[in-house]
Amino acid sequence: MFSIDSKFYRFTVQLSKIVWTNLIFTVLSVFILPIPAAFSSLVHLLNDENDSKISHFFTHMKESWRQTIPLGLFNLFSILFCLGILPILGNSLFAKFLFFIFGLFLLTYNIDLYVLQDVGDYGKHYFLLLQESFIFTVVVFLKECLVYLGFMVLYTFSYEKFPILVLLLGISAPLFFYLKIANHELSKTEAMKKNRK
Repeated sequence: MFSIDSKFYRFTVQLSKIVWTNLIFTVLSVFILPIPAAFSSLVHLLNDENDSKISHFFTHMKESWRQTIPLGLFNLFSILFCLGILPILGNSLFAKFLFFIFGLFLLTYNIDLYVLQDVGDYGKHYFLLLQESFIFTVVVFLKECLVYLGFMVLYTFSYEKFPILVLLLGISAPLFFYLKIANHELSKTEAMKKNRK
């Protein structure tokens, strides 16, 4: 049960990584400017099951600082764009529903930028990254929505009795499952490309 190869051991390692990566990201988010690089580190560490060193979070953050600046600007533009649309919606429930779906898509797209940047070799080819992330988001959007909704329900019902759960799992827990789905879809895409060749 407690051997290194056991499922219980791997589960505890992953759970502890989810907790400490979330706490570090939350603390760094207070300063706003490091958010893109910190989120890139979050994606990188949660993507790598064998990497559980806290120092690697900061090492990757330092290495990806410059590469994530354009992504951070795009994130900021996305937020401002959504905030600009809000006053136009009025009282229409249908318009608010469409805005909610659009907001979820934009959130997924922004996350996928970091996911593909982490697994791909894009360098400074940001336009290509934006293109391929958009196509990938269209493919995974519905599946990723299930992750959002699942954790929304979990956090909503557990917040009153276990507010510490939201603090500890926060963004890292949904992102962990998000990455599982994303990596599965990426592996399917790679397999299709190989079969065509």
